[in-house]
Amino acid sequence: MRALCISLALSVAVLASGTARAHEGHGTGTGPCAEDAKKLCADVAPGGGAIMKCLKARQAEVSKECKEKVAAAKEHMREKAKSLHAACGGDAEKLCPGLEAGTGLLKCLYSHEADLTQPCKDEMRARGPEN
Repeated sequence: MRALCISLALSVAVLASGTARAHEGHGTGTGPCAEDAKKLCADVAPGGGAIMKCLKARQAEVSKECKEKVAAAKEHMREKAKSLHAACGGDAEKLCPGLEAGTGLLKCLYSHEADLTQPCKDEMRARGPEN
């Protein structure tokens, strides 16, 4: 069960990271992380998490505001992971045994929508369409 919890948490983190990157901008958006990306990672081509990797590598130079924004985003992801695990943990074990983050767990849950318990259906619908 602990492995499933970690797997679900990672799945949420992976999906949420796209949202976090969009808010931070790949050096073209607004906000403290976009400003840091422009300043510290101007020579890095966006895509595949390259900007985030650059900012992490230069963490000592990243602004306090960006660090706070990232910490808040991580906390939000942890809360979403807890919610997903609480609602869908049993369904994932039953319908998608052996699947972990990055191996199609969320896709599997979406494909079994008709078989999900109501709390899991509600959670998945609240997440929006499968990405």
